[in-house]
Amino acid sequence: MFKNLTPHAVNILDTEGKNIVTLDKPIQGTELPRVSTQKELRFEHEGVPVSSSEFGDVDNLPDQEEGVYLVVSGMVRAALPDRKDLLSPGDLVRGADGNPVGCCGLVCNP
Repeated sequence: MFKNLTPHAVNILDTEGKNIVTLDKPIQGTELPRVSTQKELRFEHEGVPVSSSEFGDVDNLPDQEEGVYLVVSGMVRAALPDRKDLLSPGDLVRGADGNPVGCCGLVCNP
């Protein structure tokens, strides 16, 4: 079973661009997992602030459940390399207008 914890529906496509499955977006009000970020201003160049980011803990992530895969952002998945239940959208597929229409499969942690 897949549980979508991204802020939008996820259309998973096969290699020919055919929709395999659509994972509906979460119910409104669902707290989505996020990686905490600490930013620090490093310098300004031509009036543009340039910061570095340090990533911290993941908030709002449910515990592992047998037989349930959580679809989360790539950043959330990468922040927790030991969680084998976390998946993120694969390569983005764009339509003729350039807007995203889906992704090629899902990505897991090694």
